[in-house]
Formats: sequence, C-alpha cells, structure tokens
Amino acid sequence: MVEEIALVPHDDIQTHQANIHVINRIFHSKYSSNQFLLWVLSFVCLLLIAGPLTSHISYSVPAMKTRDIPAHMFSEERTRDYLANLTRFGSRVINTQGNYAAREYLISQIETIFSRSNRQLRFELVRQNTTDLESNRLENILVRVSNASMESEKLWNVLLSAHYDSVEFSSGSSDDGSGVVILLELLSNLVNDVTMTLSNLNLILIFTDAEEIGLHGSEAFRSSHSWFRNIHRFINVDSVRCNQVANLIQIRSSQLAIEYSHVPKPRANFILQNICLWLGIRTDYDMYSLYNQVLGYNFGFFFDGYTYHTPFDDLATIKFGVLQELGDNLLVLIRNTFLQYSNVTDNDSLIYFDILGRYLMIYKRSTSLFIQRTLSLLLVMMGLGLITIDHVYHQKKVSPCHNCSCIYVQYKHPLTIRFLSILIYSASNLLSLANAFLCSIAVAFIMSITKPFSWFGSPFIATLLFGLPCLVGMLIIGYSFTRLHHIVRRRFRQQEITIESFDFEQNVSMMISFVGLMIVSAIWKNPLLYMILIWTVFIFPIYLFVIIVEFVCHWREIPWRILHRKYYWLYLPLLVSLFPLAHSLETVDRLLRILIPIFTRRYFEQWSFDENHLICCIIAIPTMLSVLIFIPILQKIKCFGRAFNLFSVFFLLIWMIAFVRQPFTSKHPNTFYAQHISNTTYVVENFSRIAMNASLLSRSSSITARLFAGARLSPILDEFSVKSGHRLQNRRCLNRMNCVFDDTFNRSIAVESIRIEPNHTIIIQHVPSYHIFISASFSTEFHIRNQWMIPRTTTIVDLVVNSNVDLVKMDIIIRRCDLHQSPFLLLFTRFISHVIPMGDAVCQAIEDNTKLLVNFHQNG
Repeated sequence: MVEEIALVPHDDIQTHQANIHVINRIFHSKYSSNQFLLWVLSFVCLLLIAGPLTSHISYSVPAMKTRDIPAHMFSEERTRDYLANLTRFGSRVINTQGNYAAREYLISQIETIFSRSNRQLRFELVRQNTTDLESNRLENILVRVSNASMESEKLWNVLLSAHYDSVEFSSGSSDDGSGVVILLELLSNLVNDVTMTLSNLNLILIFTDAEEIGLHGSEAFRSSHSWFRNIHRFINVDSVRCNQVANLIQIRSSQLAIEYSHVPKPRANFILQNICLWLGIRTDYDMYSLYNQVLGYNFGFFFDGYTYHTPFDDLATIKFGVLQELGDNLLVLIRNTFLQYSNVTDNDSLIYFDILGRYLMIYKRSTSLFIQRTLSLLLVMMGLGLITIDHVYHQKKVSPCHNCSCIYVQYKHPLTIRFLSILIYSASNLLSLANAFLCSIAVAFIMSITKPFSWFGSPFIATLLFGLPCLVGMLIIGYSFTRLHHIVRRRFRQQEITIESFDFEQNVSMMISFVGLMIVSAIWKNPLLYMILIWTVFIFPIYLFVIIVEFVCHWREIPWRILHRKYYWLYLPLLVSLFPLAHSLETVDRLLRILIPIFTRRYFEQWSFDENHLICCIIAIPTMLSVLIFIPILQKIKCFGRAFNLFSVFFLLIWMIAFVRQPFTSKHPNTFYAQHISNTTYVVENFSRIAMNASLLSRSSSITARLFAGARLSPILDEFSVKSGHRLQNRRCLNRMNCVFDDTFNRSIAVESIRIEPNHTIIIQHVPSYHIFISASFSTEFHIRNQWMIPRTTTIVDLVVNSNVDLVKMDIIIRRCDLHQSPFLLLFTRFISHVIPMGDAVCQAIEDNTKLLVNFHQNG
C-alpha cells in the first residue's frame, strides 16, 4: 500500500524535523514489514495458546480410581469390570441371546449390590414385561431404593436411566453399555453412602430395553408403570463413543444448569441443547421430558462417533478416565439432589457454558439484553460526548494544536470528516463480515460439488478450509474501504499531510459493529450467536479505555512515551481476545467432533450441500468475530496487501491438502450397510395323507451393499476381492454407492428341511434363530405350536386346511444378528480397514426367506 509523505508548514522547523523522524520510523517499508511480521507471529502464538493449549486443558480427565477404594466412592476399574462382563455376550439386539444374557447379568449384579449392603433400606427389583408393535417380548429392569421407615409411594422419585440393548454386530460398549455400568456403580455408591437417608426422595433406576428401535422400553415405563408418576428429577445416560469427555447434552429447564454447576468438572454448552433434534437422534430423555415434561438431564459421550453402531464399538475404544469423570460428576449431582431438595421456580431461561471444563458460566437472557442495551447507550453517550468535548476544546484553544495528526489543523470541516470516517469504517466492518460469510459459503458450495467430505475425520482441516476464506474476504473489503476513505479525506484537506490519525474513528466504528451484531443476535435468537456477547463484553471496554486514554493524553499532553508510541493498539486486542478466542475455538471443536461423524450417515446423494453449508456456518460465525478485531490493526500498519497474499497462499495450500487427502482411514472409517437376502422355495406336489418331505425347487442369495458417504463403492469391492479372494459374482452397481451381487455359493441354506405330516402338521428344521416369522396366504389358518421357545432349530406349525383351497403358500422368514454368520462381512472387516459395516436396531441385515408351496389339488 503506498503512503503519502509530504511537507508540513515551515513555520516550525523543529516540529517538522520531529514529524519527519516519525514518518521514517513508522512508514518506512522495512519498519512496516517488521510490524507486519510481528503481528503475524503474535497472531499465530495467540492461536496456539487459544487452540491446542486450552484444548489440552479442557479435555484432560482425572486418573482412574481403583476397585479397592470404599464402596461409596465411584471407581472406574469396577465400572470397567461390569462392562467387560456385559459386552462378552456380543450384540444385545432385542430377543437375541446377547440381550437375554445381558439382562440376567444385570439382575445378578443388582442382587449382589443389595446383598452386600447392611443399611436399613428397602430394595425392590421389578422385571417389567411388555411387547412392541411386532409382538416382540421386551423387558425393562426396574430398581427402587427407599427408606424402610417411610411410605415410598408417597415420596417423589429421582430416576436414573440407561438402555441395555444394542444394534446388530455391535457389542455396544459405548452405546449404551457405558451408561448401564455407570448406573450400576452409582447404585452401589449410593446404597453404601450413610449420608443418603432417602427420607425425602426415593431412588429409581431403570435399564430399558428396545431403545434402539424407537424408545419402546421407556415408553412402556412412562405409560404403564406407577413408579413414573412422581418423578422429581431424572438423569439419562446415553453415548455414541467414549473416547473423549462426556457432556451435558440436554436439560429440561435451563434452571437445572445451576444445580449442575456444583459438580467437580461441569461440561456443558447450551448450544448443544438442540443438537439431538438437529441430528434426529432420539434417546430415552425425549420420552421422559417431551411427553410428561419431567425435569431432568441427558448426559453422554457424543464426540468422534466414527464407530457408532458398528462392530468397533468395543471396550478398547473407551478412553481411560472418561468414565471416572462422568461418574464423579453424576455422584455429586445425585447427592446434592437428595440432600438439597429444591424446586425450579424461575422461568427466565439461562445461557450457560463451561470454561475449560472447570467452571460453568451462567447468566439470564434478560441479563444479556440488559448488557446489550447498556453498551449501546454507553456507545452513543460516550461517542457523541467525546466528539463534542473535543470539538469545543479545539474551538476555544487560542493557538492551533501542533500535533501533526490533529484533524482540526489538517482538514476543513473536521466534524464532517470525523462522522464520515466513522460511517466508512463501520460500513467497512459490517460489509467485511458479509463478504467473509459469502466467501466461506462459496468455498462450501464448491467443495460440495468436488470433494463433499474433504473435512471428514479432521475438524482442524474443516476449520482452516472454511475459516481462511472469511479472513481473505474481510481483507478485500477492508482494503477497498481504506482506499475509499483515502479519496474522501483528500476532498477535505486544507494542507499537505505527513501523518494522519483516525484511531478514535476506528475504535468507535469497531464498537458500533459489535453493538450492531448484538442487535442482530437479539432479533435472530440463534443459540450460536451468544458468542457475540462474549466477544463484545471483552472487546468493548478495551476500545472504550483506549479512546478515553488517547483523548486525555491529547488534551493534557501527557509526556509518556509508551502512550505516544501507541504500542498498545497492537498488543491489547491480542491479549484481550485470548479468552473469547479460546472459547470460540473450543465450542467449534465440540460441535464439529459431534456433527462430522454423523453426517456421513445422512448422505445419500452425490452432492452434499447441507452438510458442507452447516459445517461452514459453524466455523464462519466465530471466525468472523475473531478476525474482526484485527482489521483496525491492519489498517494501522498498512499491510492489507501482504496479509491478503499470505492468507491466500495459505488457503490454497489447505484447499489442495483437503482436495487430495483420503478422508476415510482406519481411525475415521466410512460406514456401509449390507443386507443379505436369500430366497429358497420348497414345494410339496400332490400331497396325500402320508408324511412327505418338501422338495427344494430353487435357491438364490444376494447381497445389497450401500455406502453412506460419497466414495465410489465399486473400487472398494474390487479391493476387497483382491485382498480376500472372495468372489463377487454377477455384480451390478445401480449407482456409485449401491451395488448388488450374487452370494449363493457362500451361503449355507437356512431351512434345512420341511416335512408335512398326515394331520397337516408342518415340521421345519432350520438354523438356530431368535427371530422367526411365519405368514400364510389369505384365508389360510395356522398355529405355531412352539412359538415362544427361542432360540429354536425346529418350528412346528399346525395347518388348518380349508377344503376349498387347492394351494397353500407359506412364507418363513429367519433373521440373524451375528457377524460371523456372514462370510462376506466377516472377511470385509478383516481386509478393509477404512470402511466398516453398520448394524440396524433389529435383526434384518441377514435375512433368509423361504417359500413353501403345498398343492392339495389331488386330495379332492
């Protein structure tokens, strides 16, 4: 950027020489380059402190406590012992062996906890039986602990909830084995705590079944069990992956944040309140809070859910210390609830967020509005007041000021140029924000078309990819308006100028920009915009302080070199922005680590506009606030060109890395769903009244594989075939993410034989299964004799034959949930590490359909 250097009036040679010295010192290219380099280094150091350092502090977890500590203290080692036993049964899909075995294990552990307690408490264990819409048998495990001398039915209850079922192929160590075992340990802690008299509240624990298929277990408890009537508080624990700290995800009534603030390490941000709604994730929390509006909490491990609902959700993925931290927090929260019984009365909603996982900052929305109004009023009063006082000061001054940057010497109509400058700088700031957002959205649009999931597995890449365009866009507008301001100034000059200062106008315009943003946030009421207030509260007072100091020094001519050199405008914004920048980076990191793994599950089209644009918005809004305060610094050191070139090159490097990188790795795998369907037809021709075996008429088996993200499935299947030697016959790819191929030669027949007895009893021999469904053609009656014996290898059907029916058609569907029952999936998980299979909430990935045709035509 070219600077103007001209002569000053010759009436004061000493002043002229001093000004020339200032010019050479400040605007010499080498000095300007040094200032720019110093600013860049300071900015990088600030990012390192506000980013990796604060993230390390925030995500630190306590040491795991051993199993030998007293029973009333939470021990992660004991919790891990529970979890190892719970997950050894494999998948816990409803009505499977793992589901039944886990249920019995939980009951045995609850009974053991009761037997070891020597306190005078009343222990109740109930097995609530129910069914879902498909008549699947479900069973909730209910526990109530109450004071033996009190009538428990008359007291309010504190409910702790977790679900013990899982999905296909997954042992569910995180989802939700972690919640189950934490509740087991908490039950042991609480019944062995002598301070827990349970004189005013009962303790209820529920381990729900069938949460994965639609919250059926919690719905049955809510709608049909008497214990749910008097719930004072509830705590639900559900998770995605336990490789990082747990957070308070949702609360019913923000006032509960005050109760939660007393735990050792509160981790919460009210932005997360609606994240489950955004993602379409429903937990038992919804059943308790949305339908009956009971006050309670939803805790969970929601970061980095790359192995969510996959075989890799195992004990090895659980980070040491995270269970300990959540257990300690919940234990304190539960104890406080029992010992400090309170009712929520204040209806004013709260905004809350934690500071480095150590403290919970809470304030009312009304407080936020009060601060916004106060700062807006203060800006108007101080801005107009200082301009008026400065104008009167110079009008009454006998001799003109000799400060070379004094606009009352350099310009005609100084008030006009002052207000125009404020207007130009304010417009520059606001349009910089708009252009920054547009540049970031444009990058998101381009990446949606060219490389939709370039940021997958790396929040750092995503932050740079969508954050740097914000910075470049703001520099473009900042430079353009600086040139515009230069043109406007020339029209009002009354003499040649050596150096000019519009620090006051720049500082006032910055405060105007933040006040304008606060007004927008108050109108829009988007949760993410609460960051505007945090930045404003830190930045606004500093600029106000600098304005007052500069005016006082100007009026009183205080001879302090540190004030006249004005180094503070380089360092103060950096120092003051440390906390809001650290909080913004941490909040963005949390949101990205929750959202990024989930987005691949929702991608079925070739282009991914919504995902990229949402990621872009989450990054762009805090980035714009972070960068806005540095624009005046760039205006002062005159380095828009250098900054634009530097950050543009940096962005191009990040874009190239994002474009060529492989987003899916063994640590951040893609997920796919494979459905095995076999079709077998048996026929009995000309049935006579003697026992007959059905003949195998036809048999076929196919696999339909569907990839959830934008990579092409065909090359992945080719890689699998080469590595495993598993042939994929008759492969047809309907589009880039869906392929169908024949698998008949790899599949054993599910229905081994069918025999029909003279009395029309059909005996079906098949593979062991817990899920066997039988239906028949219209007007055909039948009864399954051993329907409730599961698992079974034989199904006996009593057929009622109508004399008018010549042909009976019967369908036999057998579903299985074991990964080892699919040679394809078993080999795939062994040879392909960057793509892993995903299970469903019910057994349906491996399905064998058998059709039986019995011809009675000759029986006449």
